[in-house]
Amino acid sequence: VGSGGNLIGRVAGVRGSFSEVIFISSSEISLQVVGTDSAEIIGVTQGGNAVEISLGFIPKSVHLQRGMNLYSAVEQRLQKEYLIGSIDSVTSEPSDLFQRAVVTLFQPLSQITYASVLPMNTTL
Repeated sequence: VGSGGNLIGRVAGVRGSFSEVIFISSSEISLQVVGTDSAEIIGVTQGGNAVEISLGFIPKSVHLQRGMNLYSAVEQRLQKEYLIGSIDSVTSEPSDLFQRAVVTLFQPLSQITYASVLPMNTTL
């Protein structure tokens, strides 16, 4: 599901003429994410709020920068045009196996007035 050229959620179910959507900020949804300069998965979304989400399971070998754009890699079928947001901050302790990042959504969920169901293998 997209709004304003950005990925905002996934269809959870269809009932009659209505679709139920889970927003990407929900802890019930995990999306694989790729960065601006990579086709490799760099992490997994882990829920958040209407403005930002957490990104976890980021290998320490992956170099992340504040402002780096992130795209969905859902089931390896969606194009890089499905923008999610940009990295706001990155944290990692020496004893941690992975890094964590806070991602600011390009389309704050509280400002959504219209959304579209995105067919697979198409662009926004």
